[in-house]
Amino acid sequence: DHLDLPGQRYKTLKKKGKRPKWVWRTIKDVALPYWLEVAANCGAGDYLFSKGLVPGPSAIRPDQITKRWYRLVKKPLGITADFYSLKHLNTSEVVDQLSAEDAAKLNAQTTTAMVVKIYDVKKEDRQHERLKKINNKF
Repeated sequence: DHLDLPGQRYKTLKKKGKRPKWVWRTIKDVALPYWLEVAANCGAGDYLFSKGLVPGPSAIRPDQITKRWYRLVKKPLGITADFYSLKHLNTSEVVDQLSAEDAAKLNAQTTTAMVVKIYDVKKEDRQHERLKKINNKF
C-alpha cells in the first residue's frame, strides 16, 4: 500500500525526532528491477518482506535482514561490509555525483548535517584532492 512503482518511490515511517513521520523514499533505477520482482508477488495489504523474505500478510522483525546478511552472506563469503558501511559508501557516491543535499534527500534527512558529519566517508579525500589542485602562487 505504500509503494508507488510508476513514481519509483515508497513510503516509510521515519521514527526519528519528536514525532514519527511518513516520508517518501526514492527507488533508484539500478534497484527498480528488484522492487518490480518482489512486488509482482505482493497482494493488496501485503508486506514486501514477510516470513521467508517473501511478500505476505505479516511483517518480519527489523533485525531479520541483518541476521540473514551475517549468516548467509557476510560470514560464509568473508565480507566485512555491513548495511551501515554500505549506506555510508552509497551516500558518499551520491555526494560525488550530485551533492550533499541530494544525498540527504535520498537518506530522508531534512538537512545535510548528518551527511557531512557521519555518512560522507569520502569527504576528506575529496577535500584533499581539491586542495592539491589550488593554483595559487605559494
